[in-house]
Amino acid sequence: MKMTLNDVKRHANVLAGLAAMTFPGKLKYAVAYNLEKLSREEERIEKQRLELCRTYADKDENGEPVMVKSVVDGRTTESFKMSPENEEAFKKEYADLLETEVDIDIRTVRPEAIDACETSERYNVLNVAQIIGMSFMIEDTEQ
Repeated sequence: MKMTLNDVKRHANVLAGLAAMTFPGKLKYAVAYNLEKLSREEERIEKQRLELCRTYADKDENGEPVMVKSVVDGRTTESFKMSPENEEAFKKEYADLLETEVDIDIRTVRPEAIDACETSERYNVLNVAQIIGMSFMIEDTEQ
């Protein structure tokens, strides 16, 4: 299935939220399979993001990126220090990267797999937002 890297990140986030839920076998398998494929692509995206950060970061006297420590929600984090111009260029290049189209092997399920969640108490019932979020992997049967 063709999708942008932006879509990869969005779909992986949705499926990660569904991974711990209990579904019929075919649906559970499709969620797990797709999450694995999307997560691998997400790792590649993160590597590219970090490489861009290193490229646009301010450099110290040894040519290494300058890191800035800050506290966010009570936790210490590090980020790359960038001039406003470099930060703007980074954001543009990263946004362009996320528009890259890739072809991901996605397992689809028939709508009946979703319906089956409502017929047994052992399965979690999906809400509308969850169904919309996973619509990329639900077969279109109205053709």
